[in-house]
Amino acid sequence: LEHTPDGPLRERLLEVGDRITRGVEECWEVAQKGQVLTDARRAVDIDAVRRTLETAEDGPRRTSAQARLESHDRLAAREEATRERLDVLDARLEEAVVRAAELGTRSSTTDELDVVADAVDGIVGDLESLRLALDDVSDA
Repeated sequence: LEHTPDGPLRERLLEVGDRITRGVEECWEVAQKGQVLTDARRAVDIDAVRRTLETAEDGPRRTSAQARLESHDRLAAREEATRERLDVLDARLEEAVVRAAELGTRSSTTDELDVVADAVDGIVGDLESLRLALDDVSDA
């Protein structure tokens, strides 16, 4: 950015930089909420649950153990899906940063930067959606 002369391109780069900053903040919030999933899953003593399922006869203990196992499995699946989605969005955000930096180092038009800005907006929107989907986990 320091090599980009004053003008519309520099101003647009600054705007895109602000959007990228928002994307990084969203990544951090999603990661924190993902940690809540991990903590909740780890709170289940899965070995004890499995032992109970192996030894308990049909009844309330077995039913409870089965419910805990199913909850654990759902948390694990959601945790993995969140991790995978965040990895993809993070990679896309990094790509946008590099593309914006590249455009700032050559004679580019604001139209070229608009494509990057649109990509960043889409990424930030996807990150916000992911964060909102995880809000109920953090609130629980």
